[in-house]
Amino acid sequence: MKRYMLAEFLKMKHSFLKVLLVLMPLVATIQSFILSQSYIITNSYNWWTVILLPATTALIMAMIHQKEQKKLKYRAVYPLPIDLNKLWLSKVFIALIFLTISSLIHLISAYVTPFIAGPQLIPVEYSVSTLLLATFLLIWTNLWQLPWCLF
Repeated sequence: MKRYMLAEFLKMKHSFLKVLLVLMPLVATIQSFILSQSYIITNSYNWWTVILLPATTALIMAMIHQKEQKKLKYRAVYPLPIDLNKLWLSKVFIALIFLTISSLIHLISAYVTPFIAGPQLIPVEYSVSTLLLATFLLIWTNLWQLPWCLF
C-alpha cells in the first residue's frame, strides 16, 4: 500500500494541486478579513465549511482522476499486475492527506490573522484546541465525499 501511495504522490508532484492546497484556505481567510474584521475566525470557518471545503474536495478528486484519465484513459494502469482495490484506496488516502493539509493551513491562517491584524482591533475568540476540534470534525464529516467523488 505504501508503494501505491508514493506513486500517487509522484503523480501529483508537478501539478496545480500544491497551489490549490494553499490558495483555497487563504482565500477563505482573506475573504473573511475583508468582509468582517470583528468576526474573522467565525466567518473564515463559515466560508471554508460552506463553499470552499467542498470545492477543494471536488477539485482534489478531479485532479487525482485527471492524472490517470488525461493521456491514456487508465490504459497504463489496467494492464499492470497491481491490485486495483489498493490503487483506489491509495487515491482516497492521498486525497485525505491533501484535504487534511488544506484544512490545517486554513486553521493556521484563521488563527494567525487576528494577531497579524492587531489583537486590539480584532479579539481572538477561540482557543487552538477549539479550532483543532472544529478542523478535525470538518475532516471527519467530509470523509464520505472522497470515495464518492472518485467513484
